[in-house]
Formats: sequence, structure tokens, C-alpha cells
Amino acid sequence: MATVTGFTAEKMQEIEDAVIVDGNVVGDNLILVREDGATINAGNVRGPAGPTGPPGAVTQATLDAAIAAALATTKGANYVTTTMITDNAVTLAKMADNSVGTTELVAKSVTGAKIADNTVAALQIAPSTITAAEIASNAITTVKILDLAVTAAKIAVNAVTGSELAPGAVSATHIVDGQVTSGKLAANAVIAGKIAANAVDSAQIVAKAVDASHVSFIFVQASAPTGVTGGIWIDT
Repeated sequence: MATVTGFTAEKMQEIEDAVIVDGNVVGDNLILVREDGATINAGNVRGPAGPTGPPGAVTQATLDAAIAAALATTKGANYVTTTMITDNAVTLAKMADNSVGTTELVAKSVTGAKIADNTVAALQIAPSTITAAEIASNAITTVKILDLAVTAAKIAVNAVTGSELAPGAVSATHIVDGQVTSGKLAANAVIAGKIAANAVDSAQIVAKAVDASHVSFIFVQASAPTGVTGGIWIDT
């Protein structure tokens, strides 16, 4: 005849309480949870690490979000030091408008290629900074020269020729005394109106140049008639 084993209510409750209803890996160990909430450490269940798999695709947006979240957690929002930035990683898109001032520029780092055409005005040029080396050949026109600004010291020797002189520009005040020679006078240029009174004496008259057409009258007598002046007297 079979034997029937019976359990009391207390025993049945004990069996029910010992039933495993959950389990979690904590660290390297498996922690089992019984019905009654008690836990059982089943020991190390983590095997050796396998080979590293290929990296997953990470977008810039995902990376930025992860970095921002990590920094916000560890150092607070907007905390990025220079050691956290890879060389050449800051692009124009990462820079706010008007964020680079004179203190951020290295001395003498702005070259001509960085300056837009027609942006350098008179206010940007320090006094006395433009020398002859900065002026292109033939760049200074007459409108750039102040009236009466060109003095004698600025004119090279023998630089002013006839083509630079306006008609009638050379007056008596511009001619040094004694500098007009016979070679500067055009033929027949000296007329009676240009000869001072008593300026022509015998030294200026060519031999035999005075004939009857150049005198008013000739007296062939020892002396001039009474009351007559001028003329030529031939001693008899």
C-alpha cells in the first residue's frame, strides 16, 4: 500500500517563499530573488571578454549630445577646456558672430588677403605711415596735390621743360638778372620800344651801318645852324 506524505500549512508556506521569482546580474554576480524577497548570491556568472567588435556609427549630433550631457553632469553646463578640444576642431560654424576681437588675434596675423577690397579708409591709417614705398608709380595726380604745395626743393634739377610751362607764365620776376643772352632772343625781337634812352652808343653800331636813311638831315658845314639840334655835321 502506498504511503502518502502530507505537509502542514507552515511547510507549504516555506516552500512557496523559497521559490525564485527574479534574478539580476550585479557586477559579475547573479543575484536571485525569492518569493519572500530574500536574495541569493549565485556567484560569478560573467565569462571572459570576447574580441572587440567593430565600432558603431556615431553621428556628430550624437557625439555632441553625449559630450554635452557628460559635461553637464560632471562640470556643469558650458564647461569645455582647451584640453578637451582637438587641434583644428573649431570651425567657423562653431563660432558666434562678433566673437573674435583684437585680443584674440595674433600680432601681425591679418594679411592683405584677409582684408576685403575698399575696407581700409583714412581713419584706419595712422599719421605718417604711408611712405614712398606704399605709393604706386604714377599714382599721384594733380587733384591729389594741394595748391602751392610743390616747392622748388621738390623739383629735380632740369625737370621743368618748356612743355611744363604755361604760356605767359615766365615773367621778369622769374628771370635772374643778366641771364637773357643774345642766343635767347629771336631775330628782330628787339624793337625801339625795348631800348632805353641813351642806351645805344657807338660801340653798339656796326661800322658803316648808319646811312642817309637812318638820319633826319646832314649839314655840310663846320657847325650846326643856330637853334638846330640833332643831325650830322661834316667839318669843312
